[in-house]
Amino acid sequence: MAREEARARVIEDSETLVNMRVNDDGSINSKNGYASLWPQFAASDTFTDVDSDDPGTGNEVMLIRNPSGSGKRMYISKLVFAVYRFATSEVVVEIFANPTISSTGSSVTSTTTNLGSGDSPSGLIYRAPTATANGTRILAVQITGQNSTESQAVFNGQFSLEPGTDILLRGFSDGNNRSVLSSVWWSEETI
Repeated sequence: MAREEARARVIEDSETLVNMRVNDDGSINSKNGYASLWPQFAASDTFTDVDSDDPGTGNEVMLIRNPSGSGKRMYISKLVFAVYRFATSEVVVEIFANPTISSTGSSVTSTTTNLGSGDSPSGLIYRAPTATANGTRILAVQITGQNSTESQAVFNGQFSLEPGTDILLRGFSDGNNRSVLSSVWWSEETI
């Protein structure tokens, strides 16, 4: 059986919210509710230094890393970006695959979404990394904040990161010192 066929698949039934995993031997595991068969994690941070710049040259704000040797495949299921200001402001967040990183920056605390389980993530989130090359741009989102209100952009999709893979988030704005709240949700599959 090919590797892709042998790998477990997850199916979500939208009416019953039952997650099913088909194992290599054909047996099925399931969990009811919103739980996943793989451990799930989240991290959130506020970036206050997104300055005026051009596309591809803005501030490096976040690094999402699946370290080499983790033995896990990292599935990013949701990214949320929120801008809040007391005046009209716009921020663009660009997402790049496979950047060249010279410094990871400071670590952002992440936690399991299965509270009390003791699960700990292999994936790492960093604030204000330094990149010598951006990598390949795969997504750009624009967020506008206005008059003390918050605007947000939500990416509900899926990036899959093999061990040794990074995603870089860069931001640029219409002015200096813009603040962006960013949250990441992901799950990890043992490979």
